[in-house]
Amino acid sequence: MRYVVDTNIAIAMLAQRRPVVARLSSVAPEELGLSVLVIAELLFGARRSSRVPENVARVQALEEQFPTLPVTRSIAERYGVVRADLAAQGIAKSDFDLVSRVPPWSTAQR
Repeated sequence: MRYVVDTNIAIAMLAQRRPVVARLSSVAPEELGLSVLVIAELLFGARRSSRVPENVARVQALEEQFPTLPVTRSIAERYGVVRADLAAQGIAKSDFDLVSRVPPWSTAQR
């Protein structure tokens, strides 16, 4: 796996936005992964929509196309390092936003 899809890209995939679909068409499906947190955010949006069953089904279909990546201890450790570094710089990011962007192969190093 080379790429972890973030929520914005996953939404663009669900919406079939041409630039995103075109770009991802050159990437093998096994090279992409969805963080369980991205799936959580997509399901949250689906549950708040006016077409809940349809949108939940679309998220589930997307989920079936790619491996689901758990939040592991090493990701949690890396999250702590990255968030502390950003806070020291005065930069605030949401928890989900940061954790969903820490790749599963990353290690906690300072």
